[in-house]
Amino acid sequence: LNQFFLPDHPWVAMWMKRLSEPVAWIVLVLFDRAFLETRRYLPVWDKVFIATAVLFAVDELLFFLGQRGQIYGPIQWIWSVPVQIIPLLAVAAGLVRYRQGFVPAKYFVIAQSILAISVLLQVYEDSPWNPLRMLPVPRGVFWRYLLGQWLWIGAAVEAIIFSMGLAHRINMLRATVARQALEAEQERKRVAIEHKERLEFEVAERTQELRVEKENASRLLHNILPVDVADELIANGSTQPQRYEEVSILFTDFKGFTTAVASLPAKRVVEELNDIFQHFDDIIDACGIEKIKTIGD
Repeated sequence: LNQFFLPDHPWVAMWMKRLSEPVAWIVLVLFDRAFLETRRYLPVWDKVFIATAVLFAVDELLFFLGQRGQIYGPIQWIWSVPVQIIPLLAVAAGLVRYRQGFVPAKYFVIAQSILAISVLLQVYEDSPWNPLRMLPVPRGVFWRYLLGQWLWIGAAVEAIIFSMGLAHRINMLRATVARQALEAEQERKRVAIEHKERLEFEVAERTQELRVEKENASRLLHNILPVDVADELIANGSTQPQRYEEVSILFTDFKGFTTAVASLPAKRVVEELNDIFQHFDDIIDACGIEKIKTIGD
């Protein structure tokens, strides 16, 4: 960094190198939150991830202010823990998310497990319990250098597995979008069918009402007009005058009707009139004559 990019600014290059690691861990924590959707599905784990990122930020701020050396005891241990526990926390959160049915979480758990192992091997490289110390060291500068870069090796493998998990999640999102589009289309068709059926029902209902009204009008015309005249009026909307050389017209009247109605209940009057007119209709039908009009006062 000093030699190729910032040869005249070694202080800036030093700080960029110093901040690259904590920034990478903070970005990883934020990525874990986004990938697992902890804010929506794991609210407790989401707070843990946020607290871890804050610890990193505060740690770097204390280092920048030169106050890191002033922290002792348990608090000093707290500041030194996050680098080692981030992958472990991510593995635990990934397992919980996988149990919820989130399939891409399996890639997440594998990737973070590899990263956790590489972090432990890197941090405790000189520890006597490090299993790598029991293995024979291959010859050559390259292999010795490679065995000292477990963190970067784990990060590279983690990135590859993460890409597989992201591809799986993208496929899930595509399937979800396709399913939602299909459901929306089915819903649109269902609404269209319901609307069509409702219109057909309303049309059929209105048609029935018009048919009943037409039948009532036809019945009324046949009651007050001769059959031939009523049929012609219904068919053409008008009638042609007809001449009859010989006709007889009968006028009838109920004598004393007004006086009788005044002394009878209304129901009795209607029953009497209905009975009388029924007999009139029977006589008319039997004799083949036409009733022209019924009037009353």
